[in-house]
Amino acid sequence: MKKTIIIPAFITAILSAQGFAQSVDSDVLWQFCPAGQGTPSQPGPEESLETGATSIVADEAEMVESGISTLSGNVEIIRDTQTLKAQQVEYDNQQDVITASNNVHYWGSSIYWSGEKTRVDLGNKTATFEDGLYHLRDRRGHGEAGKIHDDQLNSITSLENFSYTTCTPESPAWELKGDDVELDHAEEIGTAKHVRLYLADMPVFYFPYVSFPLSDKRKSGFLPPSFGSSSDSGFDLTVPYYWNISPAQDATLAPRHINDRGTMLTGEYRWLLNRGHGQIGGEFLSNDDARNDQTRHLFNLNLQQGIGQRGNLYIDYNHVSDKEYFEDLGNSLSVSSTRFLTQSGIYTHSGQRWSMYSALHNYQNVDPSLTGASTPYKRLPQVIFSANPFDGGNRRLNFNFQAETVYFDRNDSVVGGRIKLQPAISYPMRSSGSFIVPSLNLNHTEYLLDKQVAGLDDRPNRTIPTFSVDSGLFLERQMQFGNSSFLHTLEPRVYYLYVPHEGQDDIPVFDSGEYDISFAQLFRPNRFSGNDRIGDANQISVAITTRLLDQRTGQERLRASIGQIYHFRDRQVELTPNSANEDSSSEIITEIAGRFSDHWTSAATLQWNPNNNRTDKSAFHVRYRKDDRRLINLSYRFNDEAVDIEQTDMSMRWPLGQNWSVIGRWNYSIPDNSTLETVAGLEYNSCCWGIRTVARRHLSTIGGEYDNSIFVQFVLKGLAGFGQSTSSFLKQSVPGYLPEF
Repeated sequence: MKKTIIIPAFITAILSAQGFAQSVDSDVLWQFCPAGQGTPSQPGPEESLETGATSIVADEAEMVESGISTLSGNVEIIRDTQTLKAQQVEYDNQQDVITASNNVHYWGSSIYWSGEKTRVDLGNKTATFEDGLYHLRDRRGHGEAGKIHDDQLNSITSLENFSYTTCTPESPAWELKGDDVELDHAEEIGTAKHVRLYLADMPVFYFPYVSFPLSDKRKSGFLPPSFGSSSDSGFDLTVPYYWNISPAQDATLAPRHINDRGTMLTGEYRWLLNRGHGQIGGEFLSNDDARNDQTRHLFNLNLQQGIGQRGNLYIDYNHVSDKEYFEDLGNSLSVSSTRFLTQSGIYTHSGQRWSMYSALHNYQNVDPSLTGASTPYKRLPQVIFSANPFDGGNRRLNFNFQAETVYFDRNDSVVGGRIKLQPAISYPMRSSGSFIVPSLNLNHTEYLLDKQVAGLDDRPNRTIPTFSVDSGLFLERQMQFGNSSFLHTLEPRVYYLYVPHEGQDDIPVFDSGEYDISFAQLFRPNRFSGNDRIGDANQISVAITTRLLDQRTGQERLRASIGQIYHFRDRQVELTPNSANEDSSSEIITEIAGRFSDHWTSAATLQWNPNNNRTDKSAFHVRYRKDDRRLINLSYRFNDEAVDIEQTDMSMRWPLGQNWSVIGRWNYSIPDNSTLETVAGLEYNSCCWGIRTVARRHLSTIGGEYDNSIFVQFVLKGLAGFGQSTSSFLKQSVPGYLPEF
C-alpha cells in the first residue's frame, strides 16, 4: 500500500556539489548536446509544499519513534529543490542518519547522482555517495565517482576515483580521471591528485597535483600554452604562468620559444586602484638567431587614473628596439603592419561649464620606409580649453569658446608653437518637423616658428570668421507593402557656408589634412582637419535622404542619400601653394543601404565627378547571414583620386554538416593582378571539444614579399584550450564572424 507522509525539515544535508561544477566548467550554452542530456526528469511532489517541508512517498513504511524507520518500494523524498529516490531507505532517529540503497537517484539544484548507496548524517551535516554516476545539471559535465563525501560543517567536498568529461557518455572524446579531489568551499580552492587526461581512451598527459579555483576568483598557475608556425620564424611555442598577487594585482610571465630565433621572456603586470587601473608589459629576446644575435625588446605602459573629483590621467607609452620588431615577432594573426607607436600622456579636467585637455604626444616610427618630413609632428605639449558659459538651448542664443596652445617638433623641419582663440555663437531653431541653425565663429591663430623657410614670416597670424546656416525638413507618410506597414521619410537638407579668403601659404602644415569627400563632409564648416588651414568658402550644400522604417519593429529597411556642394567662387586655400580648385561643384555623393530580408543586407556608395565625367570612388558590399554559421560577404571598392585602387574582397563561413565549418577570405587587387591576402580555415565544434586550423598568406608591406602562417587552436570544452587563438583575427578578416569557442 502506498503511503504519503508530510513532515517538516527531514533531509537538510544532502550533497550539493556546486563547487565541482564551477571549478571545471563555465560554459552554459551547448549547441550540439544540450545541458542535462542523460539526466532523468526530476520527480515532483503530488501536492504543493511549503518552503522547508518534506514529502515522503513509499509503497511501504514502517515508522519507529526511537529506532530505525524503514521505507521500501519506490521511495521518494522531496524537500524544496532536492529529491531522493530509492527502493530502500532507513532512518535512524537516534543517530539522525538516513541510509538509502538499491537503485538510488538524487536530484539537487546543480547535480544529479545515481548509484547503489548513500548515507546522510543529518546531525553532523555530512553525506556520502558510493559507486555512482553524476551529472552537472545546468552544464555538460558528468562522470563516475567511487565515493563522494560532503562535509557541510567544514565546507569540504571530496571525490575518490573519479572521472569527468563534457562529452556524451557513450564515447567521450576526452576524459579526466583521478584518484582524489578535495573542494574547499570556504577557501574556494580545489585540489586533485594523480590526474590523467585521456583522449579517445588513450592517456596523453599526467598531472601529479592540480590546484584550481571554485569560483570566478583568480588563482596562480600555468595557463594553456599557445603555439603556431610561420615561414619567417618557424615553430612558435608560448607557455604562460599566471600569478595572482592580490585581489587588485596580478601578473603573467610567459616564456616563448621561437625555433629560428631563440627564447624570449614576455610578461605583464596589472593593477587596480580607486578610480583607475593600469598595466605594464614587456618582451625581451637577448639574441635573435635570425638577425645576427641582435638584442630585441618591447615595453608598454597603459594607465587610466582619476585624480580628485574631476580630473583624469591617461598614459599610453609603447617602445620597441627596432623598426622590424612587429614584422618579425608579432605573435598573433591579428597583428598588422604597425607604422607608429604611441607615446602619450593626457590629463583632463572639467568644471560645470568648462573643460581642459592637456597632453604630450610623442611617437616611435617603426616603418623603415618613413623618415623626416614623411613622419607626423610631435606635440610637446598641447593644451585645449573649452567653455560654454551661455548654453541657452533651443530658440536662444548659445555661446561657446575654445583656446589652444601647442608646440610642434620634428627633425629637419619647421617647428614652433601655435596659439588659437575661437569664440562662436549660434541660435538653433528646432521643431518636430524642421530645423534651422545659424552659426558664427571667429578663428584667430598666432604662430611662433623656428627653422622657418627663408623669406617667410616666422610670426604669422590670421583672423578668419566662419558663417554657416544649417537647415532641414522631416517629412513622413504611411506606406503599405503587402501585409507590412512602413513609415516613409523624406529629409531634405540645405547647408550654406561662407568663409572669406585669407592667404595662408606662409603657415606650415603641422596637423592639417584634407578630408576625403563623403556625405558627412558636405556639412562640415572646414574642408581641412586640424587648425593650420581654414578653407575659404562661399558654397551651398544640397542633399536629400529618404528612409523606409518598419513600423512593427522600428527597423530601418532602406536608406538612400544624395548630395552635392555648389561653389560660388574658386577655392584658393590648399595644403600646397598655387593649387587653387576652380571646379564649380563637388562630386555627387550617393549612399544607399538596405535590409531586404532578415538574412540579406547591402550597402553602396558612389562619388561621381561631373567636372570630368568620371567616377572617383565607389564601393559595394553585400552580406548574407542566415545564422552564426552561415555567412557570406562580397565587397568591391574603387578609388581613382590619389592612387589606383580597385579591389575585391570575399569572405565566408559555411557549415559542412552539423559539426564542421569552413572559413575563408580572398582579398584581390585588380590593377596588380595579384592576391593581397588569402585565409583558409577549417573548424570542428561539438559540445565537448573543438579544433580550428587557420592558414594565412598575405603580402607584407615591408619588402613586398609574402608571409605564410598556420595556426591551430584546440579546445576541450569545460577544461582548457591549447594553441594560438585566432578568434580576434577571424573577426577582422570575416566581418560578422562570431567564434563558437
